[in-house]
Amino acid sequence: MPMHGKFECNLQGCCCANLRGQISKDEIEEYNFRNKNGQIYYLMPPKDWTINLFEWEVKRLIEIAKEKNVNVELKPNIILFDEKQKVGIAIGWNLEHDNCPFLSNLKCSIYTERPLACRLYPLKGIFEPEDGTAFVFKCPRVDKNYFGAKLKMAEALKLLRSYFGDIFYYSEQNHFLNRYTIELIKFITNKGKFKPNRSKPLDFFRKKIEKSKMYGLEEFLQLNNIPIEKYVKQREELQNIESFKKMMDTILDANGSQ
Repeated sequence: MPMHGKFECNLQGCCCANLRGQISKDEIEEYNFRNKNGQIYYLMPPKDWTINLFEWEVKRLIEIAKEKNVNVELKPNIILFDEKQKVGIAIGWNLEHDNCPFLSNLKCSIYTERPLACRLYPLKGIFEPEDGTAFVFKCPRVDKNYFGAKLKMAEALKLLRSYFGDIFYYSEQNHFLNRYTIELIKFITNKGKFKPNRSKPLDFFRKKIEKSKMYGLEEFLQLNNIPIEKYVKQREELQNIESFKKMMDTILDANGSQ
């Protein structure tokens, strides 16, 4: 539907059930490219993807599951691998459930602590100005063709902000936290602490990966006695949604005034 008014969730639970398989053509191409060319690998085929989780979210979900006596299974999906050290670093985890185990009577039982992937739904945080579309997950409230016309990026983002409100900010927050992850990867590779394999397909390493130790990115830094406080502070500042909103509004409104 074209963007009119404000997006409102009708609480059908679509975002929490039948999670597997909500993937785009671009994501399949990304999967094929990465697993063929190396450095970053996807351990699971796209048909098995549900929601992608950050390292700190995995830790918190495990804690919440214990508190609520809920069975939750989480597996590394997006990884880097250092063959020499026989060590993998996971930068994305998959929720291994067709339906979210925290869904109860079509309501989220951990709403105030739900992961970022849930907060940004139905946006995927991808916009294509060439054909005027924004990519979204399957949702009865929206379709992907919001604009139907070519728009400048700043103009499109303002429209998304107006229509989606907080969801838009969470989507952009996800983008910035992914950039934070990339910067950490660059840091440990430049320091020589981790050398991800490049230019070799996943199948070449799969058996070795299965037998290797797997760490989260921040966990790996701590184990290697690399001071992590300033990076965690940077990440926590990005996670503060109120200050993040102010930053995004400043950026977008400045672009509009030029």
